[in-house]
Amino acid sequence: MTTAGQLLKELKHVLYESPYDGFWTDSMLLGYMAEGQDRFCEDTGYFVDPQTYTITTAVDTQSYPISSRIIRVMDVYDAGRPLRRYEEQSKEGWQNPQLFEYQSNTQRVWGFQTDFAPGYVTLWPIPQDVRTLTMRVWRYPLKHLCESGVNTEVEIPSQFARAIIEYAAFKAYNHHDQELQDMLKASDHFAAYQYYVDRGEESFRRLRGAEMRVGPSPVYVV
Repeated sequence: MTTAGQLLKELKHVLYESPYDGFWTDSMLLGYMAEGQDRFCEDTGYFVDPQTYTITTAVDTQSYPISSRIIRVMDVYDAGRPLRRYEEQSKEGWQNPQLFEYQSNTQRVWGFQTDFAPGYVTLWPIPQDVRTLTMRVWRYPLKHLCESGVNTEVEIPSQFARAIIEYAAFKAYNHHDQELQDMLKASDHFAAYQYYVDRGEESFRRLRGAEMRVGPSPVYVV
């Protein structure tokens, strides 16, 4: 696996004409790289994760915060039973108890929504017991490069790791400081980043065994 430190070293080689041209600080470049890693996930569909994130319900608690590393909650399961997604605008129809089956002694959670309180999963009916729900999510890399340091392994597949460098170089040359700004180089690096995005998106579709797009579309916004 490629580390953040290895990519940082390569990024400096791309940006600097000599080892002494320290126009951008390491923390600034790591920030650009972290943004590039997250942007790659948004643009390609990486990563769909059915294992990492769960919700532990509490009695009379309807909404539960989700990790900032989650781009979209795709599915929620109760012991393998999928909950139905609903939207705030269709809430009245969802709350008609005649539309759903209930266990004899307790109401089961049947639905979830993510638009009632962004950054939260809201369940219906309001849980009346404690249980663990599993989620299938579209997420960013688990480790944020700025927070994890140069020894952190980059989660993006190694054949696409160059996308992080190209995006960071684009951000560096797009700097508001006119002495650092070079819009032509910025444009070239963003075009190179987009090349890796296209390859990554194709790879992701192959992994899914489908032709569908999971890139940045309104339907995938939490």
